[in-house]
Amino acid sequence: MKKANEIFEKIKDKLSPRERDVIRLHLGLDDNRQRTAEQIAELFDTTKEAIQQNLNSACGRIPKEMELLVKEVQTYIANNN
Repeated sequence: MKKANEIFEKIKDKLSPRERDVIRLHLGLDDNRQRTAEQIAELFDTTKEAIQQNLNSACGRIPKEMELLVKEVQTYIANNN
């Protein structure tokens, strides 16, 4: 997960604070516990659709970096389950 956090550190300045928080929770970067849009929505007291919009916006702004980040998290999970 170290590599995923390194990638995230490089791209976080391109994201809004809310997008950063949503991505960190969605990918489980802080606690290795991935969350669904619905779970994140409950934490932020908003709708699942609003969280999905945050995720889509972030992914659209930095597609290549997000792809690398997601792949790194997926690899980590596959190797640690």
